[in-house]
Amino acid sequence: MAEKRKDTSAGSALIKRTKPNDKENDKAVLTLSNQRSGTQNAIVGTVKRTSALEAPVMQLTGHSGEIYSCEFDSSGELIASAGFDRQIFLWNTYGEVKNYGIIKGHTNAVMEIHWSRDSKQIFSCSADKSVGIFDVKTGERVRKWKGHSAIVNSCQVARRGPEIVVSASDDHTVKVWDPRSKEAVSTFEHEYQATSVCFSDAGDMVYSAGIDNVIKVWDVRKNQTAYTLEGHLDTVTGLRLSPDGSNLLSNSMDNTVRIWDIKPFAANDRCLKVFEGAPHGFEKNLIRPTWSTDGTQIACGSADRTVVIWQVDSKKILYKLPGHKGCVNDVDWHPKEPIVMSASTDKTLFLVNMGRMHTPGKGISSSALPYRRTPPSWVKTTSEEVVDMICKNAKKGLTPSQIGVILRDSYGIPQVRSITGNKVLRILKSSGLAPEVPEDLYHLIKKAVSIRKHLERNRKDKDSKYRLILIESRIHRLARYYKTSGQLPPTWK
Repeated sequence: MAEKRKDTSAGSALIKRTKPNDKENDKAVLTLSNQRSGTQNAIVGTVKRTSALEAPVMQLTGHSGEIYSCEFDSSGELIASAGFDRQIFLWNTYGEVKNYGIIKGHTNAVMEIHWSRDSKQIFSCSADKSVGIFDVKTGERVRKWKGHSAIVNSCQVARRGPEIVVSASDDHTVKVWDPRSKEAVSTFEHEYQATSVCFSDAGDMVYSAGIDNVIKVWDVRKNQTAYTLEGHLDTVTGLRLSPDGSNLLSNSMDNTVRIWDIKPFAANDRCLKVFEGAPHGFEKNLIRPTWSTDGTQIACGSADRTVVIWQVDSKKILYKLPGHKGCVNDVDWHPKEPIVMSASTDKTLFLVNMGRMHTPGKGISSSALPYRRTPPSWVKTTSEEVVDMICKNAKKGLTPSQIGVILRDSYGIPQVRSITGNKVLRILKSSGLAPEVPEDLYHLIKKAVSIRKHLERNRKDKDSKYRLILIESRIHRLARYYKTSGQLPPTWK
């Protein structure tokens, strides 16, 4: 049965906690913004949000093990997550994001989950060698397929027609399952372990990949290989079809994410774009990528504990979302709103309102944050606490801008001045902790030194010589200004 949870709320500072009454050990914590929640570098919004999330960033905890998979349902109102603790957690997306149920049934880690189109069932695959279908309302397993002889790493559901399922396993096979049948209707043989799998838009093709670095395209009707996609240099960990069904997204342990052209009669070189910036770690986790709902952006988790988001056309990294304390294994985009969800080895989920990042700026330069005389409603930190945190970080050797970033990302404080009445630098000056050399001047000097070292090795680099002249002139102008204003001694050189 899916365990129904009746939650009671006990709020303190910026954290709301929902604790079930039925079990002492069950925990479901909802972090609205992250003051002393142990969540480092979580992003907190500072402008008007464009989604129905209760807060710009929400942290969901309750799993007792690593989370490998997460997904919104088709309406975007429900969330499912699963992982090492062998359970599938069900959450409400909106309000306090309550964990309203837990589905049990697998006897080993749940590797991947997907909602049915009507949100009444969940498809799952597990390290217990099985593929299953669970009824969301009752929590009962309505189908269990046991055709694999090893860990089932990945599964996917067809977009159209009957909701047939495809699975990839360490037993070197990819199997297609029909809910109306007890046995696999098709089996495709890999030479090595298969780690990821995906259906085509029409469901007539299956894309699978494994530790041989090659993506194989199978014709379901002919039960044979149609063609292969080669380019990755290490294990392919995740595959995802684009919203329009014309491209395939893949992630690999070679630290690249690739987009492939899978349209019929495409050119021989089907690799369209290669993206870098989301490294894999020593854990060798199966990290899965995803598309935005309009197909203009892609996202992928990373071993560096961030979610990386790229612009598809330019291949530019738009954002690296911090917050997690472990490898980010799965990412999903809300089907209707600008919300990104991530699942991590640190046993937590994050919901991030991306709309605030796409809103036009309101400041003087159309990008600067406008000054607010009053702190946002979610900030409960007192002025004395903020000053204390600033001084402690300064004693650790952090610069004023680094301190500002920590206060913003870890404690949800967008502007120190709106709480304390003073900027970070003025607080440091009054405490005798201000840096001897102004931060902007220090960085220019550091840059000039770096270019000088480069020129010692590359004496013919005329472009760098010109850049050095410009930087040094800026250093002299800034130094004169700071001497005049008394921030530097007259004898400083």
